Amino acid sequence: MNRYVLPLILGAIILGSCLGVIGIAQSSDAVVYRTVRIDDTSGVATIYKDGSPISFGGNPYVEYSIEYATTFTLSITIIDTDYAFDHWVIKYTYDGETSNDYNASTTIRVDDDLEIWAVFGMPSYTVTFDATTNGGTLIGSPTKTVTNGQQYGTLPTATKPNYTFTGWFNASTGGTQITANSYVSLSHDQTLYAQFTPIIDTVQIDDVSGMATVYKDGSPISFGGNPYVQYSIQRGTSFTLSIGSIDSDYSFSHWVIKYTYDQETVNDYNNPTTITVDDDLEIWAVLLPVYMITWEN
Repeated sequence: MNRYVLPLILGAIILGSCLGVIGIAQSSDAVVYRTVRIDDTSGVATIYKDGSPISFGGNPYVEYSIEYATTFTLSITIIDTDYAFDHWVIKYTYDGETSNDYNASTTIRVDDDLEIWAVFGMPSYTVTFDATTNGGTLIGSPTKTVTNGQQYGTLPTATKPNYTFTGWFNASTGGTQITANSYVSLSHDQTLYAQFTPIIDTVQIDDVSGMATVYKDGSPISFGGNPYVQYSIQRGTSFTLSIGSIDSDYSFSHWVIKYTYDQETVNDYNNPTTITVDDDLEIWAVLLPVYMITWEN
């Protein structure tokens, strides 16, 4: 072999090795990109990537080539108030696995080709129960979280002396009644008001068979030939009764007040008297005959 050939061959080998090393070094510095697909929300919300709104242009998704191991941010603003953001689903193309991210604004690291979409639910609101505006007392929790499209469910109750609890309404007077079976359809938090119905009791006052005149609140009662008259009186209110123009053969002894609920009776010896209604009542006057005693000499 020519003495000049061998050095040339060795030089070529060395040069090739150097170039190979350089090539390896160069390839290790190459930038790797991954494909990130973000799905549209069909008009439910606007999605922002790194602070800028994504324009889908009528397409079901957009794709980005993003450098491997870097991060980007996603955030979302609801447009359709019938929905609320629930979470992001991040699908990893390599193994098909998914993970859920419940942060509306989140930072995502690109370690694989990704597909990302938003999951929505119905929005939730706080309902406040107001029993005091109409003079009542709340029994139960003062607030409740409800979700659009679902029923209100169990509601608290309220009480008010001498009234029955009518229910919960979306106004302090009038309005629409909300029950446990009503479906939630709200765009903001709600206050429900307890409304009440006065309890009306029946008060029966018996005639005294013409032996006296009975007065209610200062006016004579006209029985019209009937054995009694009845009044509808709101529970908790009061009225006065008195006896006048008594047959000279009789004198007033007392009132008998009979409570319908428990059938108990109470004697009231006052004339006039004030009676507070707290039950259905029957009332009559007891008159005793007057006897004349004549002494003879």
